[in-house]
Amino acid sequence: MKRTLIILFFTVLIFPTYINGQRADLDNLINALKEDDPDDYKEVMVSFVEYARNDDVESMVSITSTYTIKKAGLQELKKVYENDTIPFFKDCKDLSDGGDYVHVTKEETGTGPGWLFRKSCTYKVDTLVNIEFLVLKEYDKIVMAHFGLSSKQ
Repeated sequence: MKRTLIILFFTVLIFPTYINGQRADLDNLINALKEDDPDDYKEVMVSFVEYARNDDVESMVSITSTYTIKKAGLQELKKVYENDTIPFFKDCKDLSDGGDYVHVTKEETGTGPGWLFRKSCTYKVDTLVNIEFLVLKEYDKIVMAHFGLSSKQ
């Protein structure tokens, strides 16, 4: 009898809280999808990779976060793009279509809402590497804020 009461207690008090918490998470995701369509952000990510594969540093910079440019310095950022980013994406033979994507809020980023995309690529011949792309909305423009190797897939 005591065991039944404990189970009933947890069912009555805990379960609705769990469901309400899940509902709030679902509502937040639905709102994020309405306000910040991940496909719009993915287009910027894909463009950035294509610009890199075509040695187009100026176009890469044009869709880079102004915060990132200010933090790194324009000339230093161009050097990184020329010496590291472009060769990396040229050696990235196959960027995955799938992968995770997570909505991030302005409160989390400090600059604007956006999406974190987790992709993998076949690097050089047969090495699989994981990459994260952080694409944000800054001043009503969607921009590449950060990308780099990731331990998550």
